[in-house]
Amino acid sequence: MTRPPKPNGTPRRVSSSEAAAALRVPLATFKKLAALPGAPRRTGKAKLYTLDEWRAFKRKHAAAFARVVEETARAVELRARRLRADCALIELRVATLRALYVPVADVNEAWRRNMAEARAVFARMADSLAVRVEGMASGEIQVEAARALDAAFMELHTGKVQ
Repeated sequence: MTRPPKPNGTPRRVSSSEAAAALRVPLATFKKLAALPGAPRRTGKAKLYTLDEWRAFKRKHAAAFARVVEETARAVELRARRLRADCALIELRVATLRALYVPVADVNEAWRRNMAEARAVFARMADSLAVRVEGMASGEIQVEAARALDAAFMELHTGKVQ
């Protein structure tokens, strides 16, 4: 992909993309590397890089080179994770619009309504039970309480709450 070296020994001058390809890094990473202090600069009318200078810079600053490459790869991974999360949110919104999912507010409202009904049923059961068990023995109270609870649960189960 890159041009062969010049035969007369003049340093080879290349564009950003060719330098990135020769150094085996993505162009975005190369641009970050070019911003490092001491990095070779573009020269001449064509504003090209000298490939030999870049290779020497890579050898001399291998740790900085590796750090920039790693940071760029991490940034790409974070960007990909964010895009996946955004896609998941969009899919959830679409599913909600298609009524495949119910919004949390609706679920909470239904839960509050059902709990209020259950409290009302159990409060009525407790009031009626108190009157019925007056003067009964403990075994009879236990049987009557079990019957009253079964009736309350059946009322809640069938949905015929008064």
